Amino acid sequence: MVRTLLHLFFAFVVLTPVVGNAKTIELKVSESGNWIGQSLEFLKTNETNPNRILHETTGWFQKDGTVPSFGYTKDQYWAKAIVHNPAADARFYYFVFYGPFERIRLYQDNGSGLVGTVKGMYVEETEISMRYPAFKIKVQPGLNTLLFKEDVVAPHFPLRIFSEKEFEEFRYREHLFITFIYGIALILLILALFAAITFPKKSHTYFLLSYVFCLFCSLFVTGGGRPLLFELGRFFHFPTFATEQFLFRNWLLWAGAFEFFSLCFGWKFLNLAKSSSKSVRIMQLVGLFSSVCLGTLSYIDPVLVINSFAMVYNVVAISYAIISIVLYRRGYRPAKNYAIAWALYGVFITYQHLYFFGLIGPSFFTSWAILFASLAQFFFFGVSIFDKQDFTEIKLRKQNEEALANLESTHKVLEGNFEKMRRQSEALRVFVSPTVQAEVLAGIDPLLYEPVQVRRIIAFADMRNYTTFAESQDPATTYSILNSCFTHIMEPVFEHYGEVDKTQGDAVMAVFKDDDAQNCLQAILDTRRRLSAQNKARVAANLSPIKYGIGISIGTVMSGNFGCSQKMDRSVVGDAANVAARIESETKSYKVDVLTTEEFVKELGDYPNVRPIDSIYLKGKTKPTVLYEIFGHNSEEIIQYKLGTKSLLYEVMRLKAARKIDLAISLLEKAASECPPHTYKPDAIMDETLLMILGRLKEEKFMSKEAA
Repeated sequence: MVRTLLHLFFAFVVLTPVVGNAKTIELKVSESGNWIGQSLEFLKTNETNPNRILHETTGWFQKDGTVPSFGYTKDQYWAKAIVHNPAADARFYYFVFYGPFERIRLYQDNGSGLVGTVKGMYVEETEISMRYPAFKIKVQPGLNTLLFKEDVVAPHFPLRIFSEKEFEEFRYREHLFITFIYGIALILLILALFAAITFPKKSHTYFLLSYVFCLFCSLFVTGGGRPLLFELGRFFHFPTFATEQFLFRNWLLWAGAFEFFSLCFGWKFLNLAKSSSKSVRIMQLVGLFSSVCLGTLSYIDPVLVINSFAMVYNVVAISYAIISIVLYRRGYRPAKNYAIAWALYGVFITYQHLYFFGLIGPSFFTSWAILFASLAQFFFFGVSIFDKQDFTEIKLRKQNEEALANLESTHKVLEGNFEKMRRQSEALRVFVSPTVQAEVLAGIDPLLYEPVQVRRIIAFADMRNYTTFAESQDPATTYSILNSCFTHIMEPVFEHYGEVDKTQGDAVMAVFKDDDAQNCLQAILDTRRRLSAQNKARVAANLSPIKYGIGISIGTVMSGNFGCSQKMDRSVVGDAANVAARIESETKSYKVDVLTTEEFVKELGDYPNVRPIDSIYLKGKTKPTVLYEIFGHNSEEIIQYKLGTKSLLYEVMRLKAARKIDLAISLLEKAASECPPHTYKPDAIMDETLLMILGRLKEEKFMSKEAA
């Protein structure tokens, strides 16, 4: 039905003939290179015998106007030209059919019969000098009759006639223009390869490379590729005619592929799947469908396909140009060049279709319109890609600037939050034990901590005569001095991997793991050195020294959360903690800085700076506890002296255990009498501990006599 309507349309509108007499073509130099289609007579017939056509006297007509075109039709036409050579001798002229025709048959009546010659894209030649069929005809003086038959879907007759001189000039211009076109195509190919390396998006790269392929196909559609292939084949000695036929026979398929890639690019480039209306997407799908049909259905019914789908391209091109303009006005800058690309394409293809339908005459532009459309569209597509790249970079730069501003603002907020969190973390670190901190950071709820028995080293430090000291100072001074002392005691504990369990007034209790005796020892020695340095500074300032005693024990304790739901502390309780406190209280009695038990001394191994002091019953204990002094923090002179008393004190301990108190007393009296004087105390000896032990022995002797 559609095909019938199309035929009726062409029959009544486009194909209306004007019957008249043939117009003689005068061969003059001034007319060389002119279009002579308006001087031809046409005959619509299915007859194939040229002799019968030549003698046919009825049915001939001339096409009205200057365009010898009948639109797209399957009807067969013959054309007849009567050429008049006014010269007295025969001359050669060139008849050029301006278009990539499949086959053109020319029959010349030279007086003795018709002589036929075939030219065209489907005719293999040994020498190709033109991209279009060109007949070199020897025109005799007087009238000459020429018959033309074209085997092509659309019987256009864009025929030009040249003298030999004019033809050489025309051929030179054609070759120069073809070279120029190939140069442009090569530049675009280089740009496409550059884009393939530069552009990060694969869709852009695929489009550019595919478009270059379609661009070269367009060269073959317009006939411009035939001389190139011929020259390449002649240079490399291989036949090219089969390749020519493949490219030319499938030119509709190449055109369809060209449109398909360009439409796909538009879909990706303009992001129509997300950014446009449903009607626009439907139009896009129609364009894609038409591009496929143009290439595939051309093998089934070329006339119907060309008449139907060729015009769809024009509609799609104009629609895309309008869509791009709308997107450009909405702020999408790259759409401007995309609109120009489609607008130029639509103009060139519309111009070509106007020629196909016989509405305009043949010209230089009609023969190159498809290639011009390809070049123009490809160029502006490339510009639009670069523009999009630049637009994207500007947009990204703006987004980066905004993101940077937001980041700076966020950074300030985060700095404030970080400082707040830092202070909170610092408060947590200061007020909460490291064990509880580790549990919180590990995501463990410290409230769920189950009490457990553990073996620990307990170090207990307490200020001597604190009550008297506090009475003599104002609260602010007491606060300052206590914190100074706590710093000297606690920092060495943390530095040597211990943990401060609690502070009680002026006292500090530290805890170390049971296998960490050496770290505990080093922490205690550092504490004693720092307290000694503090006291030297106080004495130099005419202030009384602050005296601390330290007791160390090792044993089993219970570790757990102690307190109520409103206030809890992670602490340890047990006999070892009590022993450490009791031992510390004895440091004042024996005038030593550090006392410990025999169990801790064993943990120290071969540490030399330790000596026995006494064996006593601590408060609440039923068994005696052997006390040892640690003196590694003393001056070198005192250390050496105390090392010399170790054997003496071990002997005193043995005699006391054997109840030989008098002998033990005599040994200590002798040692005390030989002891060097104190450094800064008048009427005192260096090792006052000997006198304290001696006093305890005499007291024990007296108590024994009283009991007896």
